[in-house]
Amino acid sequence: MTHLRQLIFRNLVKRPVRSIALCLLAAVLSAVLFAGTCTVQSLENGFRAMEMRLGADIMVVPYAAISKKNFDNAVLLGNAGAFYMPGEYMDKIARMEGVGKISSQFCLTLTETEYCDVPVCLMAYDPETDFTVKPWILESDGEAGKSRGVVIGSRIDAKVGETLSLFGTDVTVSARLDQSDTDCDTTVYMDPETLRSIADASGDETLKERIRGYDGNAASSILIDVKDGYDVESVKNDINIHIKKVRAVQSQHVLTHAASGMGGVSRGVKLLMAAVWAVCVGVMAAVLVFETRERRREFALLRIMGASGRKISGIVRGEVLSVSGIGALTGTLAGLILVLAGNGWMVRWLSLPFLFPDAAQMAWNVLLSLLIPTVTGAAAAAFAAGRISGKEPGTLLREET
Repeated sequence: MTHLRQLIFRNLVKRPVRSIALCLLAAVLSAVLFAGTCTVQSLENGFRAMEMRLGADIMVVPYAAISKKNFDNAVLLGNAGAFYMPGEYMDKIARMEGVGKISSQFCLTLTETEYCDVPVCLMAYDPETDFTVKPWILESDGEAGKSRGVVIGSRIDAKVGETLSLFGTDVTVSARLDQSDTDCDTTVYMDPETLRSIADASGDETLKERIRGYDGNAASSILIDVKDGYDVESVKNDINIHIKKVRAVQSQHVLTHAASGMGGVSRGVKLLMAAVWAVCVGVMAAVLVFETRERRREFALLRIMGASGRKISGIVRGEVLSVSGIGALTGTLAGLILVLAGNGWMVRWLSLPFLFPDAAQMAWNVLLSLLIPTVTGAAAAAFAAGRISGKEPGTLLREET
């Protein structure tokens, strides 16, 4: 085995042009695969994050809220204001066809505070069923949704870990939301128990009355994520027909343009990866076939000296695997540098949601970009070696002449 490795090494050094060419082919293939896969994943991750951040497909609010607020083309994250409807409506809506995720919110009051230049909404939400607030969390200490831990909108002047005083009750900022350009930027979200503590400590009979209504299962808004395969507008209309004194409003359709753009870029990158792979396979196979034909005398002498056809094939595969492995490693590193350096430029150029792959995805990409060029080289080597390994030494020498 040691002698075989030495022979493979000497053959690689003896033919530097071929070795470098094969190494470069593997490096190019690996770099394109890694960078391309990361780009496609970043687009898909960004689109999924954007889709989640659009909030609910449908928000159900008391009919009175419609005359006070404009919900047209809104990103539906809740906050219908201090309007209320029976919480039992949530159970009725949850049983309707097409309704998937469902959650409710309760606005206690709008109040002036020292933390914001406009009135702040104190909102109870259900951390267990919520799917509209969490996607907007920009920073968190992990305590969001727990007792006395609040989530604040982007316009509220406080940092994670700081304490706010609301109607004489101290609460801790556990999370801060990203800017949404909605009323949620001036909302303080908290668990129901914290909201009850604030209302009870306020000394305000109106707030106490409202919190008693909340304990009686009242809601300010009901947020709905429609099941896959169902038409959002049809579900919305169904709610408006069958649930009285409420109005269901639909989220904006901003995903259409982004989905179209992402699909075009993604298809283009995948076609590029497929084309590069096909070219590399073809060139590798052609180079190796030509090169093995040029080495017929060498292989014939090895056969005369007792080397089997399998050993000849092993030499060819060993040479190609060595240079392909080195090329794949080099290309993966080059692809990583390219992706890290060009990340900001890609975001500006594409003007599409672009969320970099996480550690698990990156590890998978590295593995693929190392394996595919190496396996491709091995397959090309096996094809080339198969053309000469089964021939007798005399046949090889006659072909040489």
